[in-house]
Amino acid sequence: QSGTTPQFYILKVNKASGGKLQLTTSAQVSYRVSLASEPLDLNGHHIELIGEGIIFSEGEDSYIFDNTGNGYITKTAELDQPVFENPGNLGVQISSNADLGMVTIKRGHAVQNVNGESSIARYYDISPDNNSGLNATVRYRYLDAELNGIDENDLTPFRFEDPHWIDHSVT
Repeated sequence: QSGTTPQFYILKVNKASGGKLQLTTSAQVSYRVSLASEPLDLNGHHIELIGEGIIFSEGEDSYIFDNTGNGYITKTAELDQPVFENPGNLGVQISSNADLGMVTIKRGHAVQNVNGESSIARYYDISPDNNSGLNATVRYRYLDAELNGIDENDLTPFRFEDPHWIDHSVT
C-alpha cells in the first residue's frame, strides 16, 4: 500500500564486505534488527522498534548510523521502577525507583553543536510520561566510530533545554 510504513518481524542486515547498505524507506521492526557484517546507513529514514523489537549484535564493525543527520531509531516501553533497563538495546540504560510510565527513546546519529563544540555522532531524546520529581540513573553507550575525533576522557553529558545546552556532569 502506498504511504504505509513496511513492517518486519526480523530485519537482517548482511552484505558482503566493501558494500554500502542504506535504507530507502522507514520501517517498523517487531522482533529484531540483526546486524551481521556491515554498517547500516539510515539514509535520513527511521526505524521504529515495536513490541519486543530490539537491535541485535550491534558492534564496532556492524552498527547503525545516518549520513544525513536526520535518521533515527525509536523504542517506546513501559518502565516501572526500571533497573538498568535498555529498551530496544538502543544503548541507554535507565534505573529509577519511580514509575516512569511509557517512555519513548529516540536515538539519533547527528553531531550536535554544543556550546560551540561538536558532540559525538550519537544522541538520545528520552521522553517519559511521568517526568516530575524523577531521580534516575542513566548510562549511555556509544561506539568508537561515533567519537567524532573526541577523546573519551573529554566526554561530558549535556541536556538540551531550549535554547541552551546544560552541562549534566557525571556525579
